[in-house]
Amino acid sequence: MYIWDVLWNVDEVWQITGMEFGRFLILTAGYSGILIFGALDYIRLSFIFENHNLFHLIPDNVSTLLGKTMKREENYNYIKPIVLALPFAIIFIFPFSIFAAAALIATLGDGAASVFGLRFGKIHFPKSSEKTIVGYIAGFLASFSIAITCFWAFDSGLKFIEIIMISLSGAFVFLIIDF
Repeated sequence: MYIWDVLWNVDEVWQITGMEFGRFLILTAGYSGILIFGALDYIRLSFIFENHNLFHLIPDNVSTLLGKTMKREENYNYIKPIVLALPFAIIFIFPFSIFAAAALIATLGDGAASVFGLRFGKIHFPKSSEKTIVGYIAGFLASFSIAITCFWAFDSGLKFIEIIMISLSGAFVFLIIDF
């Protein structure tokens, strides 16, 4: 049962379907996330100017969270966010399921690998690296589940086996890039 069409009859009032409204909500949430990311990155880069930094504008709990996830030298680096954002602009022309999967794998998959690797990782691979086997496994599993969720939710034309194969390839690409 579709709540939008059947239960609420909003499609008759606003003359838009539930699918169109869902896309609007997804894009609004996505652009809001981009705006927040940009604002926080601007504030982070103000750390360079000791007399004019804007760190006092960030709420304490967000500042604590950001401080725990970033190394001190990362406060002065502006290349990594640009390198992360440019591919998103390129893959934005692909179907939304591919864009959503790639964007979420790049952010949440890498975050899961980092958090689980730092918290539970003991064995480093390669030995001279700070990356751990637990981090690789967590990143792979997070990337796989993110891709399955994105393709299942946004691309109804794919068969389940195709979703599994595409998700596995996305997770393996994450592993190759992370290695």
